[in-house]
Amino acid sequence: TIQVPVYDIKPGKVSQVKTAITQISERLGNAISLVRLPSVNNYQQIIPTIDQKTLQSLAPAIDMDTLGKTIPYLESESLIKALSIANEKALSTAIARAETKQLSKIVPNLSTEKIAKILPKMDASQIAKVTPHLTAKQMADVIKKLDNKTLIETVQNAPVTEAMKIVKSLTSDKTVEILTNIDSSKLKSIVGEMDIDELSSLLSSAKGADINKITTELSGEKLTEAIGKMKPSDVERVLSALQPSRRREIVSTLPEDVFTSILPRLPADELSSLIPQFDEKKLDVITDKLGYKELSSLLPHLDEKGLTRILARASDEKIVGIINVTDVERAKQIIGLLPEQRAVNVMLHAQPNVLTKIIDRLDVNVMLKALPNLNEQQLAAIIPILRQEKFSEVLKHSPNDLVPTIISSAKPEQIIGIVKSGDVDAIKKLIPYRSKQISEIFKSMPDKTVLEILPRLDDQSF
Repeated sequence: TIQVPVYDIKPGKVSQVKTAITQISERLGNAISLVRLPSVNNYQQIIPTIDQKTLQSLAPAIDMDTLGKTIPYLESESLIKALSIANEKALSTAIARAETKQLSKIVPNLSTEKIAKILPKMDASQIAKVTPHLTAKQMADVIKKLDNKTLIETVQNAPVTEAMKIVKSLTSDKTVEILTNIDSSKLKSIVGEMDIDELSSLLSSAKGADINKITTELSGEKLTEAIGKMKPSDVERVLSALQPSRRREIVSTLPEDVFTSILPRLPADELSSLIPQFDEKKLDVITDKLGYKELSSLLPHLDEKGLTRILARASDEKIVGIINVTDVERAKQIIGLLPEQRAVNVMLHAQPNVLTKIIDRLDVNVMLKALPNLNEQQLAAIIPILRQEKFSEVLKHSPNDLVPTIISSAKPEQIIGIVKSGDVDAIKKLIPYRSKQISEIFKSMPDKTVLEILPRLDDQSF
C-alpha cells in the first residue's frame, strides 16, 4: 500500500497547478483518485491548461457534479475535453444548468448515444430546452426512449418549431396520440405549421374523436386540401368523424375528383342539403355518377328549387328511371317542373307504366307533341286513362293519321262521354270510325240535345 497525501489544489496559480497535476498523474497512476478539485472555479481554470491525456487520467478524481456545473462555461477545445470525460450525471447537470446559447455549443458536441441515454431521464421542460439543438438523428433516437407522458409534456412545453421537429420524428400513430393529448392552443399552432402532405398523413392515421379534435383547429381551406390528398376510404372516414355542419362545409368545397370518389357514400339527406350551394360541375357529377335509384333517394329531402336544379342536369333516361321508382305524387311533381320539350322527351323514353304515373300532370300541348312519336304500346297505356276533357282535347288536335289508333285505344266510356258532351269538333273526329256507335248513343240522348248537335256537323259527318 502506497501512502500518499491528499492534494487540495487551490485556485490562483494555474501554471503551478498544471505542473503539479502532471507530476501527480505520472507518479500516482490510479491513485490519482485521491486528488480533489473542489470548485467550479478550479475546473474552469485548470481544464484549459492541461492536455486531453492528462485530463483523462484525472477523470477518476473529478467530481462529476462540479464538472457538470463547469461545462456550460467552457469554450471550444476545453469544452470538448470536458465532454469526453463527463459521465451521465455531469452531462445531465450541464444541460440542466446551461442557457440556450451554452446549449448550442454543448449539444452538437455530444454523441447521439450519449444524448439518447441522458435526455429520457430528464424532465419534460429540460428536454424541451434541448430539442432545438438536436440533429434529426439525435431527435429520433431520443424520441424512441421517451414514454408517452414525457413526450406529451415535452411537445407541450417546446416552442412550436421544436415541437414540430419532435412531431416529424414520430410515427403517424404516435403523432396522433401525442397531439390529441396536448392543449387546443398548442395543437392549433402545430397543425397550422404542418404542410398539406403532413396533415393528410396525420388525418389518415387518426380515428373518430381524434379526427374531430384535430380538424377543429384547422381552417376549412387547409382541411379541404389535406382531404384532397387522401385515399377515398380515408376521406370517407375523416368526413364521417366530422360534425354534420363541418362535413357539409368541407364536402361543398372538395375538388371534383375527390367529390366523385366519395359521392356514392354520402348520406342522402346531407347531400340533398348541399345541392342548393353546389356549382354546375358538382351537379353534373351527381346526376352523372349516381343511378336513378340513388337520385330518387335525394328527392324527399329537396325543396322545389333543389329538385329543379337536379332535373335540369339529369338526362332524360335518368328522369324516366326516377319516375319509375318514385311514388305517383312525386312523379307528377317531377313532370310538372320540366320544360315542355323535356317533358316530351321523357314521354318518348318512358315505358307504359311510367306514362300512367304522369299522364294526369302532362299538359295537352306536351302530349300532342309526343303522340306522333309514341308507339302503340305507349298509346294503349295512356289513352284509356285520360280524363274526359283531356281525351277530348287530344282527339280534336291529333293529326288525322293518329286518330284511328287513339280511338281504338279508347274505352267505350270515353267515346260516349265525347258524344254526350256535345263537343262537335271531337265528334267529327269520331264519326268516320264510330258512326254506328254514335248513332246508337244519339238514340239514347234527349232529342233536344241531339238536335242541337246535328246542325253543327259538316255535311259529310251529318
